[in-house]
Amino acid sequence: MREKPGHYLLMSPNDTPKMQEPHTTVELRLFNLQHVYSYIYQAQEASRLEVSHETKLSIPTVTTNISELERLGLVVKVGEQKSTGGRRAQIFKCNNLARVAIGVEILKGGIQLVAIDLYGAILKECHDETPFENTDSYYQHLGGFINTFAKSLEIERDHILGVGIALQGLISPDGSIVTYSEILRCTGTERKRFQEYIDYPCTLVHDTDAAALAEIWHVADINSAVYLALNRNFGGTLIINGQVGKNLELSNSVIEHMCLDPSGPLCYCGRHGCVETFCSANHLSEMAGMDIPQFFISLHQGDSHCKQVWSTYTSYLARAMENVRMTLNCDFILGGYLMQFTQESDFDGLAEAIDAQCSLLHSSCTIRFSRFAEKSPKLGAAISFVDAFLEKA
Repeated sequence: MREKPGHYLLMSPNDTPKMQEPHTTVELRLFNLQHVYSYIYQAQEASRLEVSHETKLSIPTVTTNISELERLGLVVKVGEQKSTGGRRAQIFKCNNLARVAIGVEILKGGIQLVAIDLYGAILKECHDETPFENTDSYYQHLGGFINTFAKSLEIERDHILGVGIALQGLISPDGSIVTYSEILRCTGTERKRFQEYIDYPCTLVHDTDAAALAEIWHVADINSAVYLALNRNFGGTLIINGQVGKNLELSNSVIEHMCLDPSGPLCYCGRHGCVETFCSANHLSEMAGMDIPQFFISLHQGDSHCKQVWSTYTSYLARAMENVRMTLNCDFILGGYLMQFTQESDFDGLAEAIDAQCSLLHSSCTIRFSRFAEKSPKLGAAISFVDAFLEKA
């Protein structure tokens, strides 16, 4: 979890800005309440004295606000500090289950669901192998599946923040329409179509943007980087000043459609030689002539054919990363489907290869590896609602 939840927002569902400095009595009370809650959320456990010291608010003000947060169910008392001779101080913590968010990843071949608490911890996961269809019957099934999952959490309905839906496609900045999706063939479909049978607020998120948010949300020291999703279909997005993808005026980054070789294979976008056609897991599987799990088993057993295929694949990947780095001199995060099968040693030499080609740059390339692998999109989709809540709480 980052130092300031909500500050690194991936287009919040309601796009609500942080509260400005208070000008009225009501605003001041709300400001203080937010300030106290934010400190307890970050500290996870704190006494009134600790909150007062860190927030610079008086003990009576802190006491009033903690009582209100208890009434709202956002903070709970968990015990007392050890006595130092006087009255023992009560300890309070954020109620991690005060609100829950649901993340959905819609794939060509199925649906993935996850529920998370206010700290991003996974409460429950579920999947369904129903293939995507842009039809009313599919959306009815989707809604029923999500509603049943939500009820199984045994959380009050108004405590479920919403449903973030990660899609293989570009999404408008307000999360309301699919602006491009050749993989799912649902370009132009509006959010209201997806949420028609869902009982909770919804937003649409580009799957790669959502994955990047999941990867950086728990890490305080990632400010600017490029996230590359080594999925069945390759994806990439920018993280600049702690913001992911479509918070930027650059709009949705589509690194997967940069051209590596104009005479290369035909991409689903209609162009030839895109990064997608060389660096996707689908292409790796085609080169190897076997499915991905078996490929990595053979690779790690030293199979010469698989070693050559992997060398070819990583050379394409290095070339794509070189091109990105010549434009944006920043680090990389590798995530996605392949990461559950790889070992860090599989990428030995990748950073050096990139540095060798980017000889004009002064800083060396740093590569980080995914925490969540292929779970990242659905987690990030859910986190977008948690972020929005923390922004306003």
